[in-house]
Amino acid sequence: MDSSLASYRKVCSRVTLQEKREGFFFSLVDTLSENVDMDLFAKCSTDFDRAKYVANVSWNFIGAQLIYRGKKLEEAVKMRQQGNTFFEKGDLPKALLYYSQSIVQAPVGPELVSVYTNRSALFRKMGEYELAITDAELAISYGAPENTRHKLYERMASCYFATQNYHKAKVILRLAKHFSEKYEKDDAKFAQKLEKLSKAIQSKEAHENEKSDKKAINKNEDKENVSSPKSFKPGKKFTAASNKFDAKFSPGLGRYGFAKHDIAAGEEVLREKPFASCLSPDRMGTFCLYCLQRLKAPIACDTCANVAFCSRECKKLGTVYHQYECRIMSMLIGSGMSINAHLALRMITQSSVEDFKKIIPQLEVNPESILTNADDGTSDTSYLGIYNLGGLEDQRPPEELLQRTIMAVFLVKCLRLVGYFHANLFQNPNPSTDEFHIAALILRNLQVVQFNAYEVSEFLMPEKTNYKKSITSSIGLAIYPTASYLNHSCYPDVARYFIGTTLVATATKSIAANQPICDNYGPNFIKVSRDDRRLKLNGRYWFHCSCEACVNNWETLAKLGVNEQPKTAEQEQALAKLQKMEPIFEEAVKMMESGQPEGALKCLINYVQEAECILSSHKDSSFYPYKTMVLAHQAMNLCYCSLGTVHLAPKVTEDIHKS
Repeated sequence: MDSSLASYRKVCSRVTLQEKREGFFFSLVDTLSENVDMDLFAKCSTDFDRAKYVANVSWNFIGAQLIYRGKKLEEAVKMRQQGNTFFEKGDLPKALLYYSQSIVQAPVGPELVSVYTNRSALFRKMGEYELAITDAELAISYGAPENTRHKLYERMASCYFATQNYHKAKVILRLAKHFSEKYEKDDAKFAQKLEKLSKAIQSKEAHENEKSDKKAINKNEDKENVSSPKSFKPGKKFTAASNKFDAKFSPGLGRYGFAKHDIAAGEEVLREKPFASCLSPDRMGTFCLYCLQRLKAPIACDTCANVAFCSRECKKLGTVYHQYECRIMSMLIGSGMSINAHLALRMITQSSVEDFKKIIPQLEVNPESILTNADDGTSDTSYLGIYNLGGLEDQRPPEELLQRTIMAVFLVKCLRLVGYFHANLFQNPNPSTDEFHIAALILRNLQVVQFNAYEVSEFLMPEKTNYKKSITSSIGLAIYPTASYLNHSCYPDVARYFIGTTLVATATKSIAANQPICDNYGPNFIKVSRDDRRLKLNGRYWFHCSCEACVNNWETLAKLGVNEQPKTAEQEQALAKLQKMEPIFEEAVKMMESGQPEGALKCLINYVQEAECILSSHKDSSFYPYKTMVLAHQAMNLCYCSLGTVHLAPKVTEDIHKS
């Protein structure tokens, strides 16, 4: 290997362990490396042996501590009071901002009850009735005094009424009356308010009953008139992929996804939830820790002020792993630990040590094995499939393996502190066999994540009609068992976008049966020259790209179409046909500029399918790749992205994190 390439790989690999310069992790590596005999370490043939050796010689030198951003009552009170001021002035967005900040800072207790109560009132004022109900319920669940609950129940009943859930409104109103009669029976004004709401509910219920039969008839008619788009039919082998998707192994390509049957442009290939996902540290507080969606009404962790959730359901699901990560979060961030390393940890903390002990005997690294949804109880979405993804451990120099092993042992020491292993720290000061096993799994994860994880992104648009200044913005990292089988091309076959953390890949070209289905790992021939693309891919993913664009050394988009000189009469006719199709593409662009991505996609798919028929026998011509076809593929990619997670950001700037 060229020395400059080896150096570049080394730099890229270091970043997948420690992203921030000010972190302490590599200082820890330098310190612990003094205790390591590299000859002995190099003789370790398995991740378990490496983890066990490094843990035994370095355990007492790893000073893991419980460090996290705790709650601040005074700050919470201050934020709530500022929220009250803005609420009274009618500046509802600012009031929401301060109430939400107060919720993140408030410890469990009366202050948290107060701010959830206030934010509930704010949401009712804003017409966000579902959010108002949630906050009122949270105020009650955190111990709102009984003598104040009549007001919360009245608010909930009025919000249910506003959302036309009259049955629920009637039930909650009974609770409001019960607590009002118990604690505020002399408050005639409040009693009148409840009575008025009760009559309104009765009136609406009677009206709804009269309309119910007619409504049912209309509903059935509507169903018959709705035309459904092509439905996504999942496969039996790969449950997150189309039934036209399959995967296999070849010595040249490794394990890769391919088309079992012909796939047309516009067909969905994948719709996959992640095995594990991780929010970028700089997004904590503005995005949900679990689903990675933007926060509108954050629900805080009960212990730390590092993170927040978008709903009670996400909090419940996220607490499975956050219960362990919570009290070490600031230390992990302070180490400079990369999001890759955090994802490697998350793949452990989302399950118990007991769960892993059950499957450890089944774990093996077999480059040719492909785990599908089998009949023996295993699944294509299980950790067994993740464990077996490519980690290129045979290509790693011992020094790099040592760095990753130290990270794994460091993380296990942290997990011991927070009770993941249920071990008594005083009775068992030395690392246990369970800890060796988990360190070995984290080490494996660190290798797999480097080459298989995907950046999760949202699509930032200045406005729904402005695609030219739209960009994808990275918000986290995730690993997808099936999507990991997609190989790279600098001219990909699919558009990839995200709905929350769900990865969706849709074909932008026709993919013939038995052909690989290719994604794009970053550099695209449209903007980056072949030499630069190959350098980046070789440094980051350790392979020499041999896609069509690289083998033929295609020009970048700016230079395409400069020398469109047909050499034969057939080529001249083909070029003339392509030029006649330009209005179809132009119509698609107009639809995009008017905020109609679905309509634009219909035009673009039509254009691509017709252009493919023309170009199929002219791939050796001077006008291949045809510039408008390339632009059509790019336009399809933008349209699909705009159908995923979108954030309208009028001031989209180039300094936002891009994927």
